[in-house]
Amino acid sequence: MVGGMVNLERANATFAPSTVLRMKNKHLVLLFLGVLILGIASRWLPVRYRTFFETNLLRVDAADVSRMIVSAPGMSDLLFERIDRGWSVEQEDRTAIVQTDTVLVMLELLANLDSFKVVKTERPDTLGLAPDNLLRVRLFRENKLLENIEIGREYTAPDGSFTYLRLPGHTGIYRVPGRLRREFGRTLDDFRSKTVLAPTLDAVRAIGVAWPDSTTYFLEKNDSTGRWLFSDGPNSLSADSVSRWFQHVQRLNESPFADHFDESRESETLYAIITLETTNGRTYALRFFFLKPPDAPEDLASLRRRGVRALPSFVVHASSNPLNYFAVADTNLVHQLCHDLLRPKSAIDAAKK
Repeated sequence: MVGGMVNLERANATFAPSTVLRMKNKHLVLLFLGVLILGIASRWLPVRYRTFFETNLLRVDAADVSRMIVSAPGMSDLLFERIDRGWSVEQEDRTAIVQTDTVLVMLELLANLDSFKVVKTERPDTLGLAPDNLLRVRLFRENKLLENIEIGREYTAPDGSFTYLRLPGHTGIYRVPGRLRREFGRTLDDFRSKTVLAPTLDAVRAIGVAWPDSTTYFLEKNDSTGRWLFSDGPNSLSADSVSRWFQHVQRLNESPFADHFDESRESETLYAIITLETTNGRTYALRFFFLKPPDAPEDLASLRRRGVRALPSFVVHASSNPLNYFAVADTNLVHQLCHDLLRPKSAIDAAKK
């Protein structure tokens, strides 16, 4: 009896490992089949992987950015750089000063992208992300690249406006709320002030017109009568006459930029200078230049991109907007400003030649 029990124990010791192994194999087969069935079922059941997230898409702090470059197809890069007075923006060798708040609005749009949807597609070109259509925005801290962002198409849906983004560093495409393409797809002209003359007539106390031949005429407002007196005699002009003239001056605002003008030719092309002195002692100067024929740049592509088809003969520069020259297409307007108020005979004769 004892011998039989010993033989039974030996048999169990011999077959137990193989039995356990077979059981483990069955479990693995069952587990594999279960995963396979779930995988197949998930393709037909209304179950989807999570694609919408409510968290910051970009790990960037707007205050940490010191340089931003926006690249658009067919355009020169738009370069923003932080300076002591705020920000400067440069394109095609032209520069403008931009208020810090203006640039911070753009940067915070990116930094505050706190909800987004992951987009799966094999045709990114249909989302406006083809190389000949996308906008590329690069953010830097000094020379260190912080983010590289590609902006695609915008669209409007019942629940709002959205933009497609691609982050090459993340190898992902996302749908984010807002119109980012409209905000970043701008040119230097959108950041340059088109205000030629800032003060109102009520703030002006004296008006002067000077010509290169040293002829100068000067009007000063008489506070007691409201009339404008000539500095060299008893003649005067009514307030209505000066008001009508000043309305012509204000027509210079919103004039197109004259980036084609060669600044080195200022002295030889100077036509007239109008000065306005205000009650607080500040003087504004409008310098008019006459180009015959007009200066034409070697590369006309930049003019065509801005829609300029013809170059005017007159250009004006304002001391209150010193970084820009403006094109004055209306020749009659220049004559009204420089001649109609004071009508000096020498200037009229010169204009007729």
